Amino acid sequence: MPLVSVIMPSYNHAKYLPNAIESVLGQSFTDFELIIIDDGSVDRSQQIIEDYEKKDSRIQSSFHTKNKGITKTFNELIDVSNGKFISGIASDDLWVKDNLKKQLEVIKQDENLITWTEGEIINAKGISTGKNFTEMYKVSKKSGNIFEEIIGGNFIFGSSWMCKSANLSGIRFDENLKYLNDHKFFLDLASKYQFYFIPEPLAKYRLHGKNTIFSDMEGWYKDFMVIGEYIIQNYGDRLNSKATRKKLFNLISTTPLYRGFKEDPWNKLNLIYGIILPFYALNLLTKNYFKQKINNN
Repeated sequence: MPLVSVIMPSYNHAKYLPNAIESVLGQSFTDFELIIIDDGSVDRSQQIIEDYEKKDSRIQSSFHTKNKGITKTFNELIDVSNGKFISGIASDDLWVKDNLKKQLEVIKQDENLITWTEGEIINAKGISTGKNFTEMYKVSKKSGNIFEEIIGGNFIFGSSWMCKSANLSGIRFDENLKYLNDHKFFLDLASKYQFYFIPEPLAKYRLHGKNTIFSDMEGWYKDFMVIGEYIIQNYGDRLNSKATRKKLFNLISTTPLYRGFKEDPWNKLNLIYGIILPFYALNLLTKNYFKQKINNN
């Protein structure tokens, strides 16, 4: 049994896939399996994966005959993993040589830690932009108990995390969320475990193409309503401070509206949800506030 299971969902990234795979195979720490599930790619991804699998016995692959979506693919990858620890990487991102080694050095001191690292942002050609991943987010706390911080939105670099596989019991990517499944995944982990941030950029985040989220603006807005309801139902008793409640309000209303207007300012759904979301968020928080008052009395 390998010590680490590296999981990689693949979908139409034939252009970047070889570099992603080689960045894993070239790790200085070698006791791992690389599990790749291709989610119905229509480019050369399957052939590329099969060619690498023939060369390296650490690779295991499977192929969906039709696209099932990133959440189903990620959950399937987790379910078939064999390692004591598990780590994820996107098929268009990269790892630096000592990524696994340095994360394991931390996590072996406390196996219940969720480790993650800084990421260097690169362009489609793999050239550094001179910026790091965490510069895209204004967060004050990246290590320790980050539950209250992550309520306001996900800031974990999804190609840099590692945790003990057993600690994913009951925690999976939500297949009902199309765009915010990673937020809910890391929020659930943060509700139970401490995080440890490594400030060294041990992975590379590739920016390429156009963001397709906003071709489904309504789905984007509805995801924030769903995750807001989820947080209230499951963690409402932990929203004790005004700062935490403000973060949740901003998550449900301010954050999606800001991005919606920025990406597609003339979309009429911005105006519709500009009215719906603030009232929805206020209603959720008000009900939860009085529920806590009653329970405390």
